Amino acid sequence: DKGLISDVNEKNLLPNWTDLRKEITIDHLLNMKPGLEFVEEYTIEGRSDTAEMLFDEGMLNQGYFASHYPLIKLPGTFYNYSTGTTNILSLILKNKLSQNGIDYYDFIEKNLLIPLGLKNTTLEFDKSGTFIGGSSVYASARDYAKFGYLYLRDGVWDGDQIISKDWVDMTRTPSKHTYNLYSNKFWHVNEFRENAFNFPTDTYYCAGFGGQYIMIIPSKDLIMVRLGETYNTSTNTLLSFLGEIVKELPNTK
Repeated sequence: DKGLISDVNEKNLLPNWTDLRKEITIDHLLNMKPGLEFVEEYTIEGRSDTAEMLFDEGMLNQGYFASHYPLIKLPGTFYNYSTGTTNILSLILKNKLSQNGIDYYDFIEKNLLIPLGLKNTTLEFDKSGTFIGGSSVYASARDYAKFGYLYLRDGVWDGDQIISKDWVDMTRTPSKHTYNLYSNKFWHVNEFRENAFNFPTDTYYCAGFGGQYIMIIPSKDLIMVRLGETYNTSTNTLLSFLGEIVKELPNTK
């Protein structure tokens, strides 16, 4: 929306991507399909590229660390959930902002935090000054609800278009390359998950590690925020429980 990126099909995104990785686009990164090798695991046993990035070798410059993984599939042909992918996007945005003399945090503050009145939101940056976009936002339930409400209202807040309706529409539409489960960093409840989760099929949501959710449900004109840490219960069980509550509410559309 600010013109820093030409469009979601922009390529040649990082100077170290001189091989076939130069074909990776913004859209590939938004939808977890750049084709990069990355093992998203959260256990102490076996390989975890996520742990290496967040807490070990990559923690000082996480997007840069994740960008050095090789391709294992052609860009755009393979879905692989990766926190590293989100941090690569954050690095790209930081580079674009720096080229235009704009401070990263100031940009977020001016264009999101202040307009929405997000006074209880903290963003974590790595030592390079790059926002750790894959995992490190800490906020109150009310602030998370405001973020969800921005999407529920087509990107408009207090009469101002904060993010474009085109972007919101794109986010509401699941990507076919993700089995219709994901789009622009949001998860989706598609027709195959409706019965399991009890949520309407127009539901899309942010999901945090441990069972935190911002659920956006246009057909109910509803935002649902869940804070908490639930590690011993499956995602399906938790969402099914929340969905039982939503099912009892009337449709508005």
